Amino acid sequence: MILLSCENKKEKERKLKREKEIAIKKQISKTKDSLQYEEAISSYEKKEWYKAIEQFREIVITDFYRKKSENYIKEIENRPWKNKFGGGLTTTVKGEFSNSATKDSPLWVEMTIYNHNQIWLDLYEYSSSKPSDKTSEKPSYNFSLYVGGEYLCRNVRPKNYYGIDEASHSEGIVISGKLAKRMIERIKKAKNSCYISIDMGSSSTYNFSVDTKTFEEEFNSL
Repeated sequence: MILLSCENKKEKERKLKREKEIAIKKQISKTKDSLQYEEAISSYEKKEWYKAIEQFREIVITDFYRKKSENYIKEIENRPWKNKFGGGLTTTVKGEFSNSATKDSPLWVEMTIYNHNQIWLDLYEYSSSKPSDKTSEKPSYNFSLYVGGEYLCRNVRPKNYYGIDEASHSEGIVISGKLAKRMIERIKKAKNSCYISIDMGSSSTYNFSVDTKTFEEEFNSL
């Protein structure tokens, strides 16, 4: 009886020791997560997006910090304007296009700004996401560009001196020079979103809007 009592006592002591060790490990992990979270927030505030995502992903122990980190990662990944690998600031949006054969059909737009004075536009007809089997539209005659309540050019024939040309890979539209700078300024001035409309040829119209809430901050970081 005395022997059994001693064994029970030792078992209780071992159990208490294990529980104490687990509690200490959890406290250490919580402290590490707290410090890691502060570092990630610092990177986030500096707009060091890739670094912030890596730091947030390292937080895995503490539920409180892990859930907050997951929300920050989602916010970073879903921001409308992103730095493109190799340079440039890019956004993708859905729009609509019309011509003599269709009206308000789905349009997928990818817009990228390079070097503060060059804009690449890829317009994909009949698409609600970026297609792998289509080429984007090239600039056509009678080109008109309407941005944020103002026509920046009307019925011009795309040439380099107009600031409108084909992309180097013979698809897409490149807007450059003073025309690109004017377009960027119109986007900066727009509140929340900027409506853009492009007319080409005799009847083709492409309409879409870009989010502008964080545009100026992201643009200034280029």
